Amino acid sequence: MPYQWTPLPSGIYIPSWYAIRASAVPVALGGSVDCEDISIVLTLEVYLYSMHTKLCVFKCIHNGGVSITNKRASIVIDSETKEVFDWSMSKEGTRNFSEHVRKLLNRFHDTEDFSQLLKEARKSNLFCEKHKKPFTLICKDCEVALCPDCNTNLHQTHQVQFFCNIHEVGYQTTCMLCELDRWEGIVDVPMLNANDLKVKMGLGNIIFIDVRGDSEWKEGYLPNSHHIKWIDIRLKNTDGHKILENLIKEHRDKQWIFISQGSPRHPGKPARAWLAAADIKTMYHINEVSCLEGGWSNFHLKFPDIIEYPNDSSHILKSRRS
Repeated sequence: MPYQWTPLPSGIYIPSWYAIRASAVPVALGGSVDCEDISIVLTLEVYLYSMHTKLCVFKCIHNGGVSITNKRASIVIDSETKEVFDWSMSKEGTRNFSEHVRKLLNRFHDTEDFSQLLKEARKSNLFCEKHKKPFTLICKDCEVALCPDCNTNLHQTHQVQFFCNIHEVGYQTTCMLCELDRWEGIVDVPMLNANDLKVKMGLGNIIFIDVRGDSEWKEGYLPNSHHIKWIDIRLKNTDGHKILENLIKEHRDKQWIFISQGSPRHPGKPARAWLAAADIKTMYHINEVSCLEGGWSNFHLKFPDIIEYPNDSSHILKSRRS
């Protein structure tokens, strides 16, 4: 069976796989796609690179083309292209839409290594099209990357950070993800999932260190945790570092668990917590360290009742009494 396509009111077609996940309805398309399938997104990255089209915020095309957002993508074609595409898939015996597009891209670029095409595609997106120079800054308010020749005066009142071309993130003084890459394999910091942390909360031999910023801390934190910002762990003249030194003197032999913000969408290794744990382990020789997998946001999503707020004792964990 050829891949199934769904016609939209505007007279164009989208793969039925996408149509199942349609949500909002942009006027230009007559429908939309909410797709986070990694293989399809990666294929479209190379597809756009092949067309010399840069990733941008949702670009609607009336009579066929590509519409994308960051991490979300759709592809729309006219009826004649649909006929040929279905015929091509049937001839090749390909049932998967993304797989077939990858085959076509590999042939067009005369390669069998799709991963190399992906690297080239991503590399091309890290250069300013106007000035042909790599991005060095990013405006967090506008979500726009800037090269050295871009007009930064337009962003004077905005939050502008340095731009890491490796991880494609902004940073203030150093890219924590780059530093995390350098530390990995040298220092062992175990990860602790949300369920394990909940169990350990009832134990008396645990020190919880929350390394988030002030604004994040005020939104709620783990009961009985100590707030020491990540930067204060390295700056010895700060109040936070003095608190840390006192805790080390009194609780060196206990288990230390570090917590940073993290993300429920990416429940992996949180950089600030992991780096803080690595610092404490290497500088103060505290061996029993670990960090919360997915961070506070992931834990709070799973256990919303386990929370305290500054100067408010009414929000203490309800289930701890059971």
